[in-house]
Amino acid sequence: MGIILQLLAMYYFSLAAATTAVLVFFMVALISYGFELISLVTKKGKYDLYDAVASTAGATLGIVFILILQYYKR
Repeated sequence: MGIILQLLAMYYFSLAAATTAVLVFFMVALISYGFELISLVTKKGKYDLYDAVASTAGATLGIVFILILQYYKR
């Protein structure tokens, strides 16, 4: 999710790489925690905060990967 959102943010917004990375990080955190809140409210599935943390951590790795590729592309 981090790689896809980072690439979309870079394509649609002409911001600095660090700015898009921060925006994408917050978007990923909101999406991940939103899924957990939906499972808590609807009682369908299992509410587990660590799933949101793991999803955000994985997306952060994707964001860092894209930032490294951008750095070496210059």
